[in-house]
Amino acid sequence: MLSNYLKIAFRNLLRQRGYSFLNVAGLSVGLACAFLIALWIRDEMSYDRFHESGDRIYRVRRHVQFGDDQILTQEAVPWPLARVLKEAYPEVEDVALITWPENLIFNRDELSTRENGLYADPGFFDMFSWGLIQGEPAVVLQDPTSVVLSASLAEKYFGNDWQERAVGETIRIDNREDFIVTGVFEDIPHNSSLRFDFVLPMEEFVRRQNYDQLNNWSNNRFLLFVRTHEEADGAGLSEKITNVQNDHIEGFRSDLFLQPYTDQHLYSTFEDGVLTVGRIEYYILIFAVVAFIIVLIACINFYESRHGPLHAPGTRSRCS
Repeated sequence: MLSNYLKIAFRNLLRQRGYSFLNVAGLSVGLACAFLIALWIRDEMSYDRFHESGDRIYRVRRHVQFGDDQILTQEAVPWPLARVLKEAYPEVEDVALITWPENLIFNRDELSTRENGLYADPGFFDMFSWGLIQGEPAVVLQDPTSVVLSASLAEKYFGNDWQERAVGETIRIDNREDFIVTGVFEDIPHNSSLRFDFVLPMEEFVRRQNYDQLNNWSNNRFLLFVRTHEEADGAGLSEKITNVQNDHIEGFRSDLFLQPYTDQHLYSTFEDGVLTVGRIEYYILIFAVVAFIIVLIACINFYESRHGPLHAPGTRSRCS
């Protein structure tokens, strides 16, 4: 029975080759477009979800209010906040304070180029799964003169055999001093919101700052992440830390809150302190609807080309 159906279908295709080609091509293009959109949506939904403890990692953010007019949601926090959250809240297992990514000059032999990286606390590689190829997560940033490179950067400055050469070697950074390579990590995946090619110790950054300004709770210049204990309630902790900065500042309000690390790519837009829309609505949902409409139109066109125009139940087509 199936073979007969196939024979009939094949004969019909041969009898109306051009018409059949257009019908099949239209359906194929529609399905291909929908498939590509589905792949893109899947990629967007995968952002920042490759970290082993990702469901317990939160980004500390602030709702800042100046006067009574507007509330701005910001990511930068003061340096002392990391210590307070670590010491005063038992729900917090660890913290990772980092600087904003910046470009620094790297010098090695005759090679001198600008590279993008950041300064981070010693727990940075322990909290996140950046895929250390060489080095131990808990110790690679302990020495203030250490530097951890991406695999691409290690190959760039130490050659194809960097696995045997890079760790233990020195590289001059920002024309200041030599830093010892203590580890190498895999290149950051494309679906990571945070991107960098090297990491330097936070202790080295702090050493070059004015300590009084650094301890100022109004000096917001760092990014802070916390990892909670498995049994901790992230939402409850977010409410507890609301006034931590307010207790140390005057002249404006700065209400702290925790945003799940896996939400920062898709849920990113706040208006007057309220989460509104972001990529999840502007892009993901819109493209999902577009994909559905494309497939629907392609299927309807293909059906009508084979069976005639669709008509409502209870009515008769012109050909009946």
